[in-house]
Amino acid sequence: MSDPQDDKPPGMSMPDAVAAAQLGEYRVLQRLGRGGMGLVYKALHTELDRVVALKVLLKERTGDEEAVRRFQREMKAVARLDHPNIVRAHDAREIAGRRVLVMEYVEGLNLAELVGRLGRLPVADACELVRQTAVGLEYAHHHGLVHRDVKPSNLILNREGKVKILDLGLALVRTTWTAGKETTGLGQLMGTPDYMAPEQASDSHNVDSRADLYSLGCTLYELLVGRAPFSGQAYQSAFNKMNAHVNEPAPPIRQSRGDVPELLASVLDRMLAKAPQERFPTAGEVVDALGPFATGCDLLGLLSEAEGKPRPAKGEAERAVEADRMAMPAATSTPRGRLTEPRPQPRRPAAWRRKAWAIAAGLALLVAGVGLTAAILFPPAGSSTAQSRLEPAPDPPTPPPPQPEPRRWLVLSWSPELESGKPDLWLFDGEGQRRRVTDEPDWVDLQPTFSPDGRRIAFIRADSPRGASDVYVCNTDGSGLRRLVPADSADAESPRLLSPVWVSNSVIYYAQETWFDRGAETEIWQVDVDGKQRQMVFRVKEALEALGVHVAVVTDVSPDGRLALIGLQHRPRPTSDVYVTDSKGNLLDVVWQDADQTDTQAVWSPDGQKIAWHHGLTPGPLFVPRATGNQPDYHGVGLARLGADGKWETRFQPGEDTQLTPIGWTDDSNYLLCARLHAAPGPGRTEGPCDATLFLMDTEFLPFRELFSLRARWQQGPAWAMCRLGDWALVPEDALPPPLKPR
Repeated sequence: MSDPQDDKPPGMSMPDAVAAAQLGEYRVLQRLGRGGMGLVYKALHTELDRVVALKVLLKERTGDEEAVRRFQREMKAVARLDHPNIVRAHDAREIAGRRVLVMEYVEGLNLAELVGRLGRLPVADACELVRQTAVGLEYAHHHGLVHRDVKPSNLILNREGKVKILDLGLALVRTTWTAGKETTGLGQLMGTPDYMAPEQASDSHNVDSRADLYSLGCTLYELLVGRAPFSGQAYQSAFNKMNAHVNEPAPPIRQSRGDVPELLASVLDRMLAKAPQERFPTAGEVVDALGPFATGCDLLGLLSEAEGKPRPAKGEAERAVEADRMAMPAATSTPRGRLTEPRPQPRRPAAWRRKAWAIAAGLALLVAGVGLTAAILFPPAGSSTAQSRLEPAPDPPTPPPPQPEPRRWLVLSWSPELESGKPDLWLFDGEGQRRRVTDEPDWVDLQPTFSPDGRRIAFIRADSPRGASDVYVCNTDGSGLRRLVPADSADAESPRLLSPVWVSNSVIYYAQETWFDRGAETEIWQVDVDGKQRQMVFRVKEALEALGVHVAVVTDVSPDGRLALIGLQHRPRPTSDVYVTDSKGNLLDVVWQDADQTDTQAVWSPDGQKIAWHHGLTPGPLFVPRATGNQPDYHGVGLARLGADGKWETRFQPGEDTQLTPIGWTDDSNYLLCARLHAAPGPGRTEGPCDATLFLMDTEFLPFRELFSLRARWQQGPAWAMCRLGDWALVPEDALPPPLKPR
């Protein structure tokens, strides 16, 4: 969130980034998301001690009259709604020059996150999630509002098993399409291409409530199948998606999900009808149609499973959800969402229809039961049923136990005995729980990186931070430890091996250099992990001679095989820069180069479109946290994004009060794991332990989520400061070391 006084992103220039941002009486705790209109934050009302959600209009949009009118329309629309399936508004006003909508904070997961974590959902759960959404939409439609952007990410399942609808009252704003599935496109179109009704593509001004029902049908399709109806390779662009919504039938649901009942498939087909008049006339009709298929739902169990927790036993909360499911919708809607009084509908009451469903189901079961009894008592000769009366049926095969999903672990060089112990390799999860990988008191283990599958770790082992070093590899649980490349294998005097980086699950790149402090040259080598064959890839001086670079290390590899290279230039004082080369050392791009700052430890995003690195914010030679007298050197994060023209666009962390070092990216490339380092105290102290807080930030340099803190020795010596601090990756559960035994 931008500071209301000086428009600098707060926190990144403050020691306590997550807790320091303030907007009026609200203290910002965490960023929740971003849309085309504004940013959404979790915040604390400091006077009432109440947690809320703040939606703040982007500062660059305050000069856009259309954007301001839309934001005001949303504030008024949400403020007049009061329904358990719609996020409630608490306040709407201007605070410190920013337009702010204060809403209830909903603890839970949105439906896009549920599908992302669990894949396709159980039929009953999917139907109940959509049924509850339809209940909320029925209320909104009756009050004259058409959502126009119903989609999984705008629907949140809370911890009471209730679905809450976000972003009601949206209107047209003239801007351009933005890439990405979960993006609201604005301009002549309003909505999200994966879920937009056909009529909305041609005229989003004049759609009625039935457009929301089409989008709700697309949402139900995604919950059942795990993807939107038109989401394959043939539908990569917004135009192709919209053309499919207008002209192509949705792929039959039973082709991808055979356990969907035919009657439910018919309900979904009606929701996805191209012509609005062929859909259900109201959301209340959808509520009634989906009700029978939601029997047996367990939304609280679904939420627990998505959060990696055991499913709780059903109790009062689930019974309340079931009672709510059996209740009538509160109001009815009319075409175009015009506000009218509820009127009698030309359909039988919902309660009568439920009885009819029950009677029909009972008759069906009775008929089926009679048929089944007859088949058992009077089976055809030679039938398997006749045989089953004489011999017991074989036991069905036992399904294999489900494999737990991999979760992210951070590997660091760390020692619990900070003052005297030599660092080993340790794993940390998102809550700071740790597991030991190596345990060798006579050696220093540094620069660890995970193999792409998370099952092995390559690292440097040395007798001291400045001594000769070897390349080692081990399994992630610490087993299979072996020296992969000994230092004495190099054809040079006093060799030092640096920065092992995985190119694949079987090949590692590393740097070999000698006499670092005397300005020697380096070479980039590769080694086959299993076959141990080594070969030189390129000599740095020959490859980057035009740049005057003699010493360099590879710190990461992009998905397409390009190398993030940190090169050291011997100017009046040695500083380093960020380059991109191919696998032969041919220079492809200069990402960042200057004569004063040091730039190290570059990490590439999984989508290959971004590079983040450790950037010196004040001039200085190649060190990690250090302080000289009372004049500390600061460092932060540099970020480069690959533009449409193929050139790198660079930005830097604002402010110089916080020392940040990047470690790794989330799978979606939207968030960066950083270590916020606090320099070791004491005048002139350059070595020793310091505090570090691990947290996620977004690509706007705003804090997203704080993970944990620890004390560590981050200083590794001038040469090794070029290399990565650690690595962050998904690790299969069966590859992890055992938990530490309690003392």
